[in-house]
Amino acid sequence: DEVKKLQIFLREKEEFQDIESTGIYDKKTFEAVIKFQEKYPEDILSFWKLSKGTGYVYITTTKKINKII
Repeated sequence: DEVKKLQIFLREKEEFQDIESTGIYDKKTFEAVIKFQEKYPEDILSFWKLSKGTGYVYITTTKKINKII
């Protein structure tokens, strides 16, 4: 269910139109998360001292998603 919520968020709030709500963390979802992370590097990546998205939805990514919702 959490992956479905993520996919709906990516499609509806971040306009990744090719994401389907399957509940499966597939390649399209993974790549969309990377783009999302790289769109908000100060909020998501800087804490971890990263310059590129990882595709993993962890503390800072979840926090940013919840701020947008």
